[in-house]
Amino acid sequence: MRRSVRFGSFQVLEFEQDIFAFSTKKPGLHKICFRSNAREARRVVLEVKTDIETKDYSEVIRKEHLKPLELEFLKAEDTMRQVARSARAVTEMAVVCI
Repeated sequence: MRRSVRFGSFQVLEFEQDIFAFSTKKPGLHKICFRSNAREARRVVLEVKTDIETKDYSEVIRKEHLKPLELEFLKAEDTMRQVARSARAVTEMAVVCI
């Protein structure tokens, strides 16, 4: 079965397999639409990972020779940076909407 996925207004991904991945560095809201020509109902499970969840730390571990606890601290620092960025973005959106 061929499936189509539209990412915002800029890309349509057609695929026939059951698993796919999409990455973008473009910030902002993204819309994801699923369409199938199948006559019977289909179940779609969508797992979306963003920001820190998608970061691969394997290279950092190798280069820096990090211990497990050091890696957890690095992840916590990255998470705090992301929270701060998100808070700034929300504040900027609120200012624009006023």
